[in-house]
Amino acid sequence: MPITTKLTGVKELIKKLKDFPDVIEEGAQLLADEAERLTKRTFDQEQTPDGKSWRPRKPAPTWVKEAWPDRSKGGKLLAPMKSTVTSKASSSGFEVSVGHGWAEGHQKGFSRGGKHPAKIPSRKMIPTGKIPAEWDESFEEILDDLIQDFLTS
Repeated sequence: MPITTKLTGVKELIKKLKDFPDVIEEGAQLLADEAERLTKRTFDQEQTPDGKSWRPRKPAPTWVKEAWPDRSKGGKLLAPMKSTVTSKASSSGFEVSVGHGWAEGHQKGFSRGGKHPAKIPSRKMIPTGKIPAEWDESFEEILDDLIQDFLTS
């Protein structure tokens, strides 16, 4: 024989679910902000998103007129790119990007020949493929807090 019960508080939970799209957008914005922060940190630490050090820069060739950042005085590799990191969120997710013109070449690495040959090693700034463990943990914590706040408000 089936049993039936009436649970208290269910109507309130159903009403909260109507606000869920707002929570999704808020969550996407929080994750986008965190991804932007973590991406900027890759420049400060000169590491890939999964914590591997970037290959060091070689000394500037003689044909380079301007000196590369003086690392002995705190100059950072790829420092101009950090200021171009942005993020954007929507109800379907978020994206983080590095808007500097040379970002793709440094993310993937490249080489060229000619009068001034260059070989640039890959120095990943944003993750590709699987989310790095540290990013995943940070995202999980943000979402856990958001859901807890949503359920207890």
